[in-house]
Amino acid sequence: MKPRKFVVLIFAAGLAATAAAWTPPERVDRRPDNYVTYGNDIAVGPDGTPHIVWSECPRETYLEMVKYSRRDHDTWTVPINISRDSGDLRQPAVVVDSAGRPLAVWSEVYAARIRYARFLGDSWSVPKLCFSTGGITPRLAIDSRDRTHLLFEKYGRPGVIWYSYYVSEADSWAHPCTAAAGPGELGWSDLAVDRDDHLHAVWMDWWTYGIGYSRNDGTGWSEPVRLPDPAPQGQSCDPRIACDALGRPHVVWEERWGGYWVYYSTLVGDTWTQPVRVDTLPGLRPVLCCDETSRLHVVWRRSGLWHRARAGSGWTEPVFISDTAIAMLPELATSPAGLHLAFRGGWWLFYSADAGAGGISEERAIPAGQRLDVVCLRGGELLLRFDVQERCNAAVSLWDSAGRLAWSCSLGQLEPGHHEGRVSVRQLPSGIYVCRLEAGGRPSAAKTVVLK
Repeated sequence: MKPRKFVVLIFAAGLAATAAAWTPPERVDRRPDNYVTYGNDIAVGPDGTPHIVWSECPRETYLEMVKYSRRDHDTWTVPINISRDSGDLRQPAVVVDSAGRPLAVWSEVYAARIRYARFLGDSWSVPKLCFSTGGITPRLAIDSRDRTHLLFEKYGRPGVIWYSYYVSEADSWAHPCTAAAGPGELGWSDLAVDRDDHLHAVWMDWWTYGIGYSRNDGTGWSEPVRLPDPAPQGQSCDPRIACDALGRPHVVWEERWGGYWVYYSTLVGDTWTQPVRVDTLPGLRPVLCCDETSRLHVVWRRSGLWHRARAGSGWTEPVFISDTAIAMLPELATSPAGLHLAFRGGWWLFYSADAGAGGISEERAIPAGQRLDVVCLRGGELLLRFDVQERCNAAVSLWDSAGRLAWSCSLGQLEPGHHEGRVSVRQLPSGIYVCRLEAGGRPSAAKTVVLK
């Protein structure tokens, strides 16, 4: 059977390149010397633009304000005080919708209230209370329908993890409901959305020193379950959760027993796997994300920041990220072109990216019949070869080494079978790119190089 041909506008890419390292840290904040930064969060828009929020204040005053900046080509925009005030404003979180519009929340810790602001196109809205009830430590997630979900907690016992979502049409939040409850205080919650827009939540139970988990498939939150505890005598702290392309949740946390250790577990069927250490050396405050090929990426602190990936049942060797031993408070996000990391180094806020980590498929990570083969041709042309399993719409895109969308094109509706064709992007400069194919909702990617 002859391969089907397709004709599109000119595009380009090329031979597989070696994996890129983490980029040198870029300073994001522009605070005065007598100011300090604290917690932060990062999200990536559909065009690959990273958006960061953080809190900062004059040294030793703790009158914190919430700042925002995004990457604009090769620099960062001037930070904006989106809280329009200062006080005990901490624990900011941010998401970005499919139109590239960020929404941020943060805590007024002593007042135990949560406020939010959203980007209106040319400015940020005036901050508002999410609801009249109290709350601290907000965590956000956004689904494929652009619905923003919020998880938070309150002070005291009995412990409750609360859930709400943003109603964009009314510019308001749904009345909070209980996601989980227990006799002791619950805290350090985190939230993730899977491919079916189902919600997955984790938290620390201060009563048992363990990690709890619940799921919401749209009909309500499931009965909480406890993850296996590798050291019941110690504290399982600050859990983080992410879902892979198949909808499976993965969790990492900091275990405090005989030192500080980073542990990992995943849900297989209805059972959580026995936790394993991510590294043989002690570590603190892990964060994680999953790329489009279902590879898990974990970043943690250990005399600087380290990164390790898991595909299938194997882990890559740990990679040192930061050039300073005092790097801390990492937050991690992914896009089709790579990983995006925000972290504090000293009292400054930094950003780094790894274009070779996210979205670049390994053989074992690609679904059967989904491998993308790219051959670079001189003159800005590219030969694509791939298979589709069913009649579907397909599109191809190029992402540059900074994680930005450089070019995209629809391939139209394709029939099942093998396809190949020449495309070109003569308007793009020579360099390394990620070529991403999406066919029938199944993404695949390959690192390439454009040659003029």
